[in-house]
Amino acid sequence: KQFPYSAEAGTGNVPGAVGLAKAVHFLNRHTIPVLQSHCKSLVAECMNRLEGITDCYISPKDATSIYPFTVKGVHSSDVATILGAQNICVRSGKLCAEPYIDSISDSGGIVRASFGIYNTVKDVEVFADAVRTIHRKHS
Repeated sequence: KQFPYSAEAGTGNVPGAVGLAKAVHFLNRHTIPVLQSHCKSLVAECMNRLEGITDCYISPKDATSIYPFTVKGVHSSDVATILGAQNICVRSGKLCAEPYIDSISDSGGIVRASFGIYNTVKDVEVFADAVRTIHRKHS
């Protein structure tokens, strides 16, 4: 081989190529509207289960795949830390949108849960139960 090809180290990213092929195959079997509808239904389920416990910062008609919220009486970073200890990953704080978050929340930040095509209603149940427990114990 000619330089610079003779200086390449390692092997090709075979797992990455296989993963990409599987993802493309999955997306070819499902339409984008079906995938969007799935995510939207999970957020709607989350909204129903946590009504009255959280302040949600999105309307049902505008819901996509995220559930931005605060737990009444509990700081957003505390909510994220407690959920993280239960292997429930969320983001918290200003979320790179400080002026907007300051305009909608007085508590110094919000928590954002994100749902994807790989999540199920059972995931929403586990998440909602964990948030209810946080509300019961800490607010």
